[in-house]
Amino acid sequence: MKVYFLDINPVDSAHYHCLYTMRSAINTYTQLLSNVHHIHQGERRECTLSSSNYTEGKDKDTHLPSGYAIEGILPARAMSHPYTRWIGYSYDNYMWVLKSTIAMLNIYNSVYHKEHTHRATISSLLRPPEELLVGTGGKNKDTHLPPGFATFTLPPFATMPMEHRVKWMDETFPDATKVLTSFRAYYLAVIHKAIRERKYSVDYLGSAPDWLYLVQVESRKVTDKGRANVDYKDRNVHTYELRANALP
Repeated sequence: MKVYFLDINPVDSAHYHCLYTMRSAINTYTQLLSNVHHIHQGERRECTLSSSNYTEGKDKDTHLPSGYAIEGILPARAMSHPYTRWIGYSYDNYMWVLKSTIAMLNIYNSVYHKEHTHRATISSLLRPPEELLVGTGGKNKDTHLPPGFATFTLPPFATMPMEHRVKWMDETFPDATKVLTSFRAYYLAVIHKAIRERKYSVDYLGSAPDWLYLVQVESRKVTDKGRANVDYKDRNVHTYELRANALP
């Protein structure tokens, strides 16, 4: 499970996904947002058993039998994942992932002329758990601060390979620059490898970001049917290949 932190603005980060990685990101982000609700609300809401995902024992974070599902969201999965903990750390972290997911759902609708199956699930996740809202009482178990006090924190590298974690000789660079550059370097490596190995085409609604070192090779129009949800100057889907001077 991966979160690609490609811009501090969650909508811009969503736009930097090619259509292929965007589809998997929608699935991952929806699962992670659901996990946060399971952690915070699992013992306070009526739960229904998801027999297909049930295993013996209890989850160490929720203390509920594995596979229990809260109505309207995805069953619990990878509850101890670093990104589950990061999203549940603060209201702003949760909202960054939520806004990015909604932006990707809008792009999906615009390109494929249908709603993604997780659109309904996201509708159930629009309100963060009470523990992440200001003034609800209690303290965050990780920060030991009142709910809402912890603002946005940078995501962990988690599953990112070590070679993409940018190290700076000059420590005056802010942490945000280091983290953002690392995630972009990682995403660039994923996209370039996919193109070289012909795993999938790299398509964008609108233009691909310059930092991916790509060149447009094909373009097709998106019909009026799916345009309503996305405000783009360029309404075409473009296919990209590597530039001649692309990084190795």
